[in-house]
Amino acid sequence: MRFSFLALFLTAASVAQAAPQRVVSLSLCMDEYLLALAEPEQIAGVSFLARDRQYSYHWRQAQQVNVHHGRVEEIIALNPDLILASRHETGATQRLLQRLDYPVAVFDSPQRFAEIEKLVLQLGQRLQRQARAQQLLMAMREQLDMPTPATQKKLLAVNYAPNSYVPGQQSIKHEVMQRAGLLPIAEPLQWQFDGELPLEALLQHQPDVLILETTDQRQDALAHRQLQHPALREYRRHTINIEIPTSLWLCAQPATAKAVVLLNEAIR
Repeated sequence: MRFSFLALFLTAASVAQAAPQRVVSLSLCMDEYLLALAEPEQIAGVSFLARDRQYSYHWRQAQQVNVHHGRVEEIIALNPDLILASRHETGATQRLLQRLDYPVAVFDSPQRFAEIEKLVLQLGQRLQRQARAQQLLMAMREQLDMPTPATQKKLLAVNYAPNSYVPGQQSIKHEVMQRAGLLPIAEPLQWQFDGELPLEALLQHQPDVLILETTDQRQDALAHRQLQHPALREYRRHTINIEIPTSLWLCAQPATAKAVVLLNEAIR
């Protein structure tokens, strides 16, 4: 009797620790983590944005994976045994799936490299991919530990995005610029969060480094017109210009460390 009870306990523990085999992520940022961490056979589906090379770092892997458009019926059809959701991105779908008793794991969206490490470890444990999680973190730490260029003073830097948006101090982009030895413009502006900075105000601050994002479509869209302004084009002739692929830091992820490397290389 005692042996039977022990066998039952060990079987239950083994089932509890078994790796999920049909994992679905609900949003682009969770897609990035799932594609980076999981075995291909574990992935049942990702969002359609995961295949977009402009926004997704892992777009190549996503070509081989089922995609969904966030509709509950699509996700149910994928027969998931684990659903990954971000707390701030997929609320309505996430809540409905939870009410239907689907296994939804909800995670905070990281905005710091320390938070990226925490999420990688959490997901590595949940997916039973701890070794892969450590591998990702080791590569990220190596990139972050690269020495920054020696300069007499910190160069004032701005990431000027479509719609004239500038990242605030609570963003991963801010930390990326700091780790590259730059002074992000959000500090003299005292901006905690992202905001719109008119071109005139940008030029008044005279940043030393202008960081734009690499895009390959919709260049004539209204949101991009400010980036083509003659005054900005003229100013770019007298400053350091750097392009960072949007896919590296649209979502804060281990690959975001590569943006630090690109900035370091550009300002050496």
